[in-house]
Amino acid sequence: MKLASRLDELDTATPIIAVCQGGRRSHEAAEALSAAGYEVSNLDGGMNAWMRDGKPVA
Repeated sequence: MKLASRLDELDTATPIIAVCQGGRRSHEAAEALSAAGYEVSNLDGGMNAWMRDGKPVA
């Protein structure tokens, strides 16, 4: 996973929301970030669920 080698690019003081298309990859990323000490949330169901719920996409 590229994420582990790039953690130093993220600010630990800034909350993170992990997002992917279906939610599986972002869930894995959120778990890794949380284990590394980041404040992180995952968008359950990803962008597919977001759009299915009629939420706006820019």
